[in-house]
Amino acid sequence: MTAGHEERFDLLCIGGGVGGLVAAYGAAQLGARVALVERGELGGDCLNYGCVPSKGLIHAARLAAGARRMNEFGIEVGEVRVDFPRVMRRMKEVQAHIGEHDDPARFEAMGIEVIFGEGRFTGPDLFEVGGRRIRARRFLLATGSSPLVPEVAGLSEVPFLTNETVFDLEAQPRRMAVLGGGPIGLELAQAFHHLGTEEEVLEMMPKLLPRLDHEMAGVLRRALEESGLRLHFEVRVSKVEKRGDEIVIHAEAPGGQVENPGGPRSFSCDALLVAVGRKPNLDGLGLADAGVECTPRGVRTDEWLRTSNPKIYAVGDVRGAYQFTHVAEYEAGIALRNMLFSEPLGIPVPFLKKKASYHAVP
Repeated sequence: MTAGHEERFDLLCIGGGVGGLVAAYGAAQLGARVALVERGELGGDCLNYGCVPSKGLIHAARLAAGARRMNEFGIEVGEVRVDFPRVMRRMKEVQAHIGEHDDPARFEAMGIEVIFGEGRFTGPDLFEVGGRRIRARRFLLATGSSPLVPEVAGLSEVPFLTNETVFDLEAQPRRMAVLGGGPIGLELAQAFHHLGTEEEVLEMMPKLLPRLDHEMAGVLRRALEESGLRLHFEVRVSKVEKRGDEIVIHAEAPGGQVENPGGPRSFSCDALLVAVGRKPNLDGLGLADAGVECTPRGVRTDEWLRTSNPKIYAVGDVRGAYQFTHVAEYEAGIALRNMLFSEPLGIPVPFLKKKASYHAVP
């Protein structure tokens, strides 16, 4: 390849999670020349750090919890013992089996050029990765999100976990503290608790799942507390430190309850899981050079999922809206239609465009 040589594609998908994969597959099936860039592994959060490993762990946890209650139904099974390393090995085996569907060779066979590496925009329609200069008619941003790590004194000096590292545990923690009472923190706290880990959830807000209906959040809280989880609300963590073999979390809590008198508090644990939210993966993409407007929450798009650069669309977590795998898949279909069909032969055809609708998001 000569210096300055540019490769041309109809569509370049940036990010190999469900959004990028669905759009790349659909475009290739329609005869478009497609390339897909991924800096890590195909499959995105869902396969590698989210849906697949978490549901594998949750399934094992649910079986353990159910086995402990079997005597309520007249079935005697004896003491339930959890072999944590075997639980994790089986989860990894299931993950590897499902991951076969995201093998790069499978997408190459569909005619999609898969490129691994960190890349960035150097112009409105020019992307560079691994020394290659790629110009495309349309681009799709599907770079996903990463765990948000809060600025807490001492946190960077302790071995904390996130959803990207917790599934690599080989030994079961005896005590785990979870920062964050959102969906990720709660599902992992409940799963580890059912497997036998003592769990404490520290939530900064006055209720679980802040976006959830208040009454539903109350029902969930009662169910979790009855199962043995210890939930703490309006907790503001001020410092984290390693003290011998344990991690100590220093916090302030408003109190007002017998079990929570308020004032300075400390929580000790063997493992700390940070699950306070997500941040869009925007760094290093050169979006300013591409003329793409962003906010701290994510990439700005219109109703057709088009960014401020009409050649570039965005789907999934990077938009900072609904951070669900099924939403990224849905948005990929909408974006694909708008990217490939709304301007055939360069002429806008409004009735072929489709807006994204979120009236019924499960």
